[in-house]
Amino acid sequence: MVMQASLAQAKSQLADLLRRAERGEEVVIARHGLPVARLVAIQRPGPPPVSAKPLDPKLYQDIDLDEPAFPSWEKGGHQ
Repeated sequence: MVMQASLAQAKSQLADLLRRAERGEEVVIARHGLPVARLVAIQRPGPPPVSAKPLDPKLYQDIDLDEPAFPSWEKGGHQ
């Protein structure tokens, strides 16, 4: 849903217009009846994904972090 507000309304009712935008409503601010700006909510990313089961460190004990993961890169000059 789109709501249009005059500049005077936007000045006096900014808090209400922000609440409307947060609820997903689009607010168009007009000057002399002509649309000038659009007020929309910023989409925030959701919470980071959480592993359902903690990782077992034993699964990674044989990995040598000092060993290059891609030895062919070093041969090709990608160090």
